[in-house]
Amino acid sequence: MKDDASKQALVNYRMDRALQTLHAAQALHSQNEDPASVVNRAYYAMFYAALAMLATIGHETEKLFFLRGD
Repeated sequence: MKDDASKQALVNYRMDRALQTLHAAQALHSQNEDPASVVNRAYYAMFYAALAMLATIGHETEKLFFLRGD
């Protein structure tokens, strides 16, 4: 298990990714870009935020399978 500082660094990194990706979605939206691209960036922003929250309880995987319950 990671120590508290390592866990916090991982959470911070993932939340930074979430915010960067959300800002990308907002920029695409403001430029009237393809709606599918805006939705894609917004989806990944939420995904990165979810990974950050899961890291707070010790789930540190990069794979998507854990979200499906496999």
